[in-house]
Amino acid sequence: MKNAMKARARDLAVLVAAVVVIASTAYGDSPTVLTDGVPLTGLSGAAASQTFYQIDLPAGQGELEIRISGGTGDCDLYVRRVGLPSFTQYDYRPYLFGNNETVTVESPASGTWYIMLRGNAAYSDVTLVADYTAAVPSELTNGATETGISGGDNSEIFYYIDVPAGQSSLEVNTWGGSGDIDLFIKRGSMPSMFDFDDRSFGGGTVEEVSITNPTAGRYYIMLRGITDYSGVRLRAVYGTFGPVTTLYDEVPITGLSGSLGSEKYFVIDVPSGQEGIMFRISGGTGDCDMYIKRGAKPTTSDWDYRPTDGGNDESISIGGIKGGDWYVLLVGDQAYSGVTLEADYWAPDVEDEVIALKSGVPVTEIRGGAGSAQFFSIEVPVGAKSLEIAMSGGTGDADLYVRKGSLPTTTQYDFRPYLQGNNEKVTIENPAAATWYIMIRGYQAFSGVTLVATLDGVIPDDATVLQNGVPVTGIGGASGDERFYKIVVPEGETLLEIETSDGTGDVDLYVRQGAKPAKNEWDFRPYLFGNEEKVRIENPKAGVYYIMLRGYMAFKDVTLKATYSPAPVPEKITILESCVPVTGLSGATDSEAYFKITVPADQKTLRIEISGGTGDADLYVKKGEKPTAKSWDYHPGLHGNNEVVEIADPAATTWYIMLSGYQAYSGLTLQACCEAKKKDCDDCIIIISGM
Repeated sequence: MKNAMKARARDLAVLVAAVVVIASTAYGDSPTVLTDGVPLTGLSGAAASQTFYQIDLPAGQGELEIRISGGTGDCDLYVRRVGLPSFTQYDYRPYLFGNNETVTVESPASGTWYIMLRGNAAYSDVTLVADYTAAVPSELTNGATETGISGGDNSEIFYYIDVPAGQSSLEVNTWGGSGDIDLFIKRGSMPSMFDFDDRSFGGGTVEEVSITNPTAGRYYIMLRGITDYSGVRLRAVYGTFGPVTTLYDEVPITGLSGSLGSEKYFVIDVPSGQEGIMFRISGGTGDCDMYIKRGAKPTTSDWDYRPTDGGNDESISIGGIKGGDWYVLLVGDQAYSGVTLEADYWAPDVEDEVIALKSGVPVTEIRGGAGSAQFFSIEVPVGAKSLEIAMSGGTGDADLYVRKGSLPTTTQYDFRPYLQGNNEKVTIENPAAATWYIMIRGYQAFSGVTLVATLDGVIPDDATVLQNGVPVTGIGGASGDERFYKIVVPEGETLLEIETSDGTGDVDLYVRQGAKPAKNEWDFRPYLFGNEEKVRIENPKAGVYYIMLRGYMAFKDVTLKATYSPAPVPEKITILESCVPVTGLSGATDSEAYFKITVPADQKTLRIEISGGTGDADLYVKKGEKPTAKSWDYHPGLHGNNEVVEIADPAATTWYIMLSGYQAYSGLTLQACCEAKKKDCDDCIIIISGM
């Protein structure tokens, strides 16, 4: 990657299209304005004095440099992305003696950056200058995957792709690695947080933008770090073949549908070193066929693999595979709907070759050839303060890769220093309680290398315990403040909801099972503006769930509530046969009982009738989905229980029936019959359900 630059500042300020530096002598004073690159000279101040500046950075910058120099005394430089810095709140602080200090931010976020000069001692004749350098975007090749992308919180990394005329689609995707990024696209110029044509901002690293019939020209792409991230992949692909949907390992795509003869394309990027891959379609109605090809889109006459099972249940497992793009084509042999597609690739089983490490105990004399890989692991307990993994010594050149929960590869990892030689280190603050895996890979042949992993202490669990369904009110804090809570979820619960509400300001909600979340380490994060955020976890595992409330801005009077409960009881479905009456039905006022009937093709009529009993039940009928009192296809609306719906040439599908208690009723009979066009309805299948 040509332009993997990092920044650490926080975001969200109003974008101004020129760089200006502004100064003030107190929080309430008006700032003094400077021009970008033009030094402000002759600055002076007393001990403990504070002078504030700001620089408004346009989009598309590769580097921001802020420096002080010259004069006498001792002046300290503080830089912060959101809000004025203070003696205790800042993003960058060189903290050197004298007046020669520099802050350099690579891939800086666009918007306002704040600067403070503070007199550690009285100073005079100091010079301050702030300037920036435009980023050089990296070119993407159509369909090729850019791997190993990393950046810091609030960093902005740029790419571009030239799209020729006559293309029917442009798809841009990111996935893999760890952290959280947002994806921005703009034609003709580099996008910013506030100036873009398309944007994808889901949590994590999986983002997608799809453009139909793109205008020819250069499309710029920005990856913006919401947190520190690493190991991310990026691909842009255009063509005349219609959209290509990206598949991800073990992530099913549901609800697929198509007409007779329709074609839908999918692609999955398979890392090198995998042992095999499985493709599967399942479920739904109709008949869908699957075609598979590596490296190019398949057709019905040009493919590498094609399962021959009938209907929509098709699967194939392929061994000894090569990495790269694997394409899938779904073709409607008949009209189909409700189909699920998934792909799953797997690495060779090397668990027996993983060497377990103990904290602080080095493994020495590690050696290997170019391209060789050796694996290690260390168990990190709940509450560990830090994990440091250090490789050192020897000759040659070995690379260090670290990944939580599974073996790293050259394309899938959480941390990778990527330095020359054998001296590499990874330090992880507040690591998740899990098995952390380490790979030492020979960039060149190497020998005499030492590896040591060290755990540092356990953080006391000072999280406030929440009671099920009991809100905690009046929570507040400053920007950047963190408040921790936890709730213990017992076995057998099927739903956990954690929500914040009320108050003023802007607080962010983070949730993590088994360990405290951090800004860049969490399982769930809604990431919305304001204080209304919710995390919903279906079938939660039993255990401790930790919650962090972090002030994106200052906040107060916020309410937090965590509730676990069994899932709602699903509606009961009763199955009946054609023309066989259901008797003795009853219900209270406003009660609702549901039924359904699956009608075969070539039926002359469908007749649904209720009769008998006491009280007043109403009959509702709808094709394809359950009716309601406001949404139905047929509803006689008569008094009493004698109502009939007769449908000529009914569609061959599922018809739904609802009995609603206008008044309490009992002793009711329901019957549904379908009559074939050419013969008696002996073979009709009728399914009726009730609560």
